[in-house]
Amino acid sequence: MDETSKNGNDTLARQLGLNDRQAHFAELYIQSGELGKSYAIAYEKDNQSAASVGASKMMKKEKVVKYLAERKKQIHSNKRIATEEDILIFWTATMTDPNGKTVDRIKASELLGKNKGMLTDNIKIAHSHDFEINLLGMNGIEQIGSNIINQKDPLLSYEDETIDGEYEDINDDE
Repeated sequence: MDETSKNGNDTLARQLGLNDRQAHFAELYIQSGELGKSYAIAYEKDNQSAASVGASKMMKKEKVVKYLAERKKQIHSNKRIATEEDILIFWTATMTDPNGKTVDRIKASELLGKNKGMLTDNIKIAHSHDFEINLLGMNGIEQIGSNIINQKDPLLSYEDETIDGEYEDINDDE
């Protein structure tokens, strides 16, 4: 969250009479969608059932509900493109959600790993010289393949006497 929107959220929280922990809980809940986990973090609770009870009580407070409604309205009215931080927060929340589907949690961890450069494949090919290929999707592979074909490597070009058999000479001028 950038500093301007954070200050705006602080002002809204103060206007509605939220203390720092209530505002923190509300922001965590907006980001993750998880009441108990948000309460546990904001109020430093280790006991999940106590956190769930506290979150339930928090959602009965009119000022917290108003704050959440206002913030959600702000978020939807901005129609902004998600920032890298927004995406990372979402993937992290999905990956760490103990109630989430395993397949979603695995995919989120994979995306986080790729974002951090943890899941790149490196291949070393020994030839007249060494080079490294990072498999970064089809465009990257196509570009690398094109670069290899376009090299002026003597092993990639053939002289007439090295090819056995008959072939037809193709001349562009005819």
